[in-house]
Amino acid sequence: MAERSKVKQEKWADPSLTVGTHSERFLFDEHYNNSITAEIHFPFGLASQSAPKIAAAQVLLAQVQSQRDELKRQLELALQQAALWLKTTRQALEPSEHQNTLAQENLRLAR
Repeated sequence: MAERSKVKQEKWADPSLTVGTHSERFLFDEHYNNSITAEIHFPFGLASQSAPKIAAAQVLLAQVQSQRDELKRQLELALQQAALWLKTTRQALEPSEHQNTLAQENLRLAR
C-alpha cells in the first residue's frame, strides 16, 4: 500500500532548479577555470512514465493481500481444528475422571 502511494505521489513531481559551481586548475597552470551550471527540470509525461510502477505496485498489493487472506483462512482452520481437538479430548477425559473417582471410592472403602 505504501509503495503504491509513493508511486502515485511521484507522478506529480514539482519542477526543480539546480545550481552548481565548478572550479578546475590544470597541473602547471596558475589560472583557474571556473564555471557555473544551472539546470531546470520540468517533469513532463510523468503519468505515462509512472504507469508501469503503479501497475507493479498494484500487482504486489494484490499478491500480498491474497497471501494475507490465505494465511487468515489457514489460521481460522487451525483454530477450528484445535477447538474440535479440545472438545474431543475433554469428552474422552470425562469417563476416565469418573472411573478414577469410583476407583478412589473403592480404595477408601477397602481400607
